[in-house]
Amino acid sequence: MRERETVNFNNGRINRITFVFSCPGQEELKSGELVFGRTGCNLELLLKELKKRDFIAEDFKDRYDFRITNSHNQVYYKGYLGKNDKRTEPLDSKIKEISNLERLIEELKETEVIICFGKKSKYALSQIKDKLNEKSKILYSRHLGLMSLNQIKLEKGITNRTEERIKILAKDLIKQFQSK
Repeated sequence: MRERETVNFNNGRINRITFVFSCPGQEELKSGELVFGRTGCNLELLLKELKKRDFIAEDFKDRYDFRITNSHNQVYYKGYLGKNDKRTEPLDSKIKEISNLERLIEELKETEVIICFGKKSKYALSQIKDKLNEKSKILYSRHLGLMSLNQIKLEKGITNRTEERIKILAKDLIKQFQSK
């Protein structure tokens, strides 16, 4: 059976905040960059919104100025290992592998604010949070992919629906941060 390829973390130049997603997918495999495609565009929108709300103090050019990682660094997407492969995220047992958890601890050790997107990243952080800097604040958000974002209900008549949903996420992240 073919081995899954990996796309490793983006170190960035701003390591005060780290974004943790589930795993690299087809777009990340093609580009070699994390959080590529529509999810990456949505992260850009979120960064601009967090900057506007003074949550991010640093100046940045784009998402790659920040540290970005995944709950697992192996590539998952439907059909990756063949036509019967339906898996788009790693099993919890893969996330819990010692080598994977050690990788995550190493990538997150300098971080003050860790923002997890989706259930897999939340699960990964639950496995290691006692091994991270005790001053680190861990925040949780839904995934930035459209399947997840579109579950946020909005009033009728709103035209920039994705941007409105991103504003809701930004408000929630700031609220979580302030309560920790």
